[in-house]
Amino acid sequence: MFKNTLCAVAMLAASMTASALTFERTTTINDDYSGHAVIHSAGSLGEDSGSRIADASFNKFHPRAETRFVDGTMSREAVRDGELVTVTYDGAITLTGNAGGSSANGSAQPLSISFVDLKIVKNAEEGPDLSGQLIVNGQTIDAATAPAQVRAVLLGLLRFFRV
Repeated sequence: MFKNTLCAVAMLAASMTASALTFERTTTINDDYSGHAVIHSAGSLGEDSGSRIADASFNKFHPRAETRFVDGTMSREAVRDGELVTVTYDGAITLTGNAGGSSANGSAQPLSISFVDLKIVKNAEEGPDLSGQLIVNGQTIDAATAPAQVRAVLLGLLRFFRV
C-alpha cells in the first residue's frame, strides 16, 4: 500500500514539472463596515514561467480603519520568465476619509489615484525597478519619484492582489 501511494505521488510530481498548471478563482473580502473587495484571478504556473491576471473592484472597502475607505477598480498582470518577474498595474481608485488628507476647514478630502502602465520589474541580479505613471488628483507623477505617502497607500492596497 505504501509503495503504491509513494509511486502515485512521484508520478504526480513528475507530471506537474512537465506541464503548466492553470487556475482560476474569485475571492471576496468583506470588512466590518459593509465594504468589500472582489478579486478575480486566473493564470498558469510552470516550472520556469508563469502568468497571472487579476482584476479587483473595491466598493467602500475599509482596508484598515472605519475612517477611510476605497472605491474603484484595478488590474494586475504578473509574468514570470525564469528569474525575471514583471508586474503591471492599471486602474483608478478613490481614497476617502483621512487617507486623502484634509482641506483648510479640516474636512477629509478624497484622493484619486490612477495608474497608467505602472510596472514593477524584479530581476534577481539587479533588484526591483519601478516605472510608469500615477495620476494623483489630476496631477501626473512619474511612479519612480512618487511621494512616500502615495507609495505607502498604494503598497497597502496592492497587497490584496496576493490573496
